[in-house]
Amino acid sequence: NTTYIERASLAVEWSLKTLIPGESGLMYDSYNLTSRSFIPLKWNTLTPSRVGRPMADDSMFLRVAQLGGPKSAQLRRAFYEVIDRLIATEAPPGNWGGYVPCSGVNGSMHPRQAFWWGMPFVEAYRDTKNPKYLAVALRAGRWYAEAQKSDGGMFRHTDAQFQTSTFGQVASGSACAAILWLELYAVTQDASLLLLIERALGFVAGSQLVNASHPELRNA
Repeated sequence: NTTYIERASLAVEWSLKTLIPGESGLMYDSYNLTSRSFIPLKWNTLTPSRVGRPMADDSMFLRVAQLGGPKSAQLRRAFYEVIDRLIATEAPPGNWGGYVPCSGVNGSMHPRQAFWWGMPFVEAYRDTKNPKYLAVALRAGRWYAEAQKSDGGMFRHTDAQFQTSTFGQVASGSACAAILWLELYAVTQDASLLLLIERALGFVAGSQLVNASHPELRNA
């Protein structure tokens, strides 16, 4: 149904027009409902004076550009501007600790950060076949491999040396790692990724409340 494509394209084109503050590779991502205005992201630990972060969620600028619409050239350029800024600010390797919700390059890494910004590099590689993009995605995959525990789990607070808090296991980190590794396997056919994927999905499956007594919790 082309209606779905049209609506997605309109949303992405709105983002292109509305959410880019004028600085290459950054997008607004903090909005004040009272003043009805975008505000600087003051708690961005890498660039506290900036107005946003490099946002490349689900590679949507590139995906819509690949449909070949009238805004395709602008969308493609915006996507690669974000990608280039992410390359310039990658730290620690395979992650982006300087941007919230991480707490700093040597601080606590959010378990989904390497997925949010590592995954678009897989799409960039598929689009261009440029190995520098694949290299970034592989580093993100290695970050997850280091962060993964022997049972396939991950912790919400994992620092640059992969030390963790005692509590705070987070299934979404394992799930995002598995998705990234699956995409990397599709590109590289690296069989060593399969064990990591199996561990991660095993942890996620084991976290599901299959036999919860309360029906509203069952299968959560």
